[in-house]
Amino acid sequence: MGLIATAIADGVNIERGADTPANDSTYAQDAIETQRDSILKVGASDGSGLVRGVHVFQGDAYAFRNNTLGTECLMWKSTTDGWVQQDLGNRVSFTLGTTEFLEGETLTQSGTTSIINRVIVQSGTWAGNDAAGYLIIGDITSSPYAVGVATSASGSATLSGAETANTLQPGGRFEFENYNFYGTTFTKRMYGVDGVGTAFEWDGSTFVPFFTGNIIDAPIHLAVNEYHLQLVFANGSLQNSSTGLPYLWAGLGAAEIGCGDDIIGLKKEVGVALAIVCRNRTLELQGKNTDAQPWDLKTISEESGGIEWTVQRIGKTRFLDDRGFTELRAVQAYGDFDSSTYSQLIEPLIQAKKESAVSSIIVKSKNQLRTFFNDGTGIIATFNDNKLAGFTTIRYINAGGTSIPVRCTANGESNSGSEIMFFGSDDGYVYQMDKGPSFDGGAVDATFVLVYNNLKTPSYDKQFKKVVIEADGSSGTSIEYNVLLDYSSGRAPAGITLQETLAAGGAYWNDAVWNAFNWAAEDVTQIEGNIDGVGRNIGLQISSSGTYVEPHTLYGVTYHYIKRKLVR
Repeated sequence: MGLIATAIADGVNIERGADTPANDSTYAQDAIETQRDSILKVGASDGSGLVRGVHVFQGDAYAFRNNTLGTECLMWKSTTDGWVQQDLGNRVSFTLGTTEFLEGETLTQSGTTSIINRVIVQSGTWAGNDAAGYLIIGDITSSPYAVGVATSASGSATLSGAETANTLQPGGRFEFENYNFYGTTFTKRMYGVDGVGTAFEWDGSTFVPFFTGNIIDAPIHLAVNEYHLQLVFANGSLQNSSTGLPYLWAGLGAAEIGCGDDIIGLKKEVGVALAIVCRNRTLELQGKNTDAQPWDLKTISEESGGIEWTVQRIGKTRFLDDRGFTELRAVQAYGDFDSSTYSQLIEPLIQAKKESAVSSIIVKSKNQLRTFFNDGTGIIATFNDNKLAGFTTIRYINAGGTSIPVRCTANGESNSGSEIMFFGSDDGYVYQMDKGPSFDGGAVDATFVLVYNNLKTPSYDKQFKKVVIEADGSSGTSIEYNVLLDYSSGRAPAGITLQETLAAGGAYWNDAVWNAFNWAAEDVTQIEGNIDGVGRNIGLQISSSGTYVEPHTLYGVTYHYIKRKLVR
């Protein structure tokens, strides 16, 4: 009895048209390189220096980079036509507001007009005829605005002078949060800080700077906590906006809390807690800033803090500290926290790298925390049910062998709901993580070493005859493995190196995406290598290198051996 063979195309993958597997590989490689040549730096026509921030908002990738002269930082959006600079609009201040302006109306003063995109009231009220603040406006027709009354179909106020172009200061380092303060489906917005200029809001078309009243109005980090926008300023100052009003920083719940140490990151915890990670201490802010639940600052640790740009939340808030990778653990539900270090096994590596940490990112689909350093290397911590599964290292290099430092990162969702991750680097490019088979055209080299295995008989010699590796991957993936005997002590043969090409990548009918599997291919390749060596234990080093082959998976290793004499 047999099955009726059918296949369903997914509407995206189509036949590539090659007449042989060799031509198909050649054509695919040529298409990859042709597409790579069309990728440009952020601000190719007006950009300089490193990428200073990347973010994903509403499925779109944004990047921030200084202009060519270094006098301003520009915002760019990734589109099918490449990086497109975003217009940040203008603002004009007003006082003596008597009737409320509405978004979308036209602001008119004599012959000067513009569209009102946002209305920000900082003090007073419309009812009291003393509302004061500023309007975010679009392009201006005719001459600039001037001091005097301006009106719209609904509103009226006295303008304080000419409009000012919204700009970003050069030289910052950006951090972002997406949040919806306003409750409707179309009011989710992106909030950002850069450490050199004011905080800001962006909804995809309108840019709104926030003015907090600080002498140096340059917040460094941010978080959203219990309907407040929380901003970190220099010298340990944590400040929050009014309740539900991220642009209002006076009255109605706005407050400042001194934390006694430089704050290097904030993360919202479960319940009403906000983790405040300082350089040399760790705190938590509890409450909702209400009469029933006022802010309550508590200490988690007076001895340990974190290193800037390493604070992430994956199951728990985690960060790199001088003692190693640290996590915050809830002592009780919605209650206090304590901290613990979980990287003792790689302590020498941590001590060598910690001072050069520059960025971090979580990978939700793989339960990973990746921390990167200024030499292009990184440490990946993988978790299973919030428990550490293991560490590995990574290094990004380009086709020329030059390291690519991960200066800033972004994790988000595409418009289809898939996880997407990006990082910006020194060369002005934005790179997408875990995308494609190469490192920007350079080969992906991978290696790992299995622990020496004595097969539960540590004092007996074994004559090893064969090793079997079970693996899966795209056809053509080459695996090299080196057999190590008796701790590589020299008592046994120095090592046996073997190589095999995978032929797996098969799939099941009615359960596969068309053109994403190999015809007549086995599900798993069993790599069998004959060896002839004697030792009390055996280890295995497995390596691979590829530029145009997809990732592969190793499932297991089996050793064939004959037990020999007791070693006395």
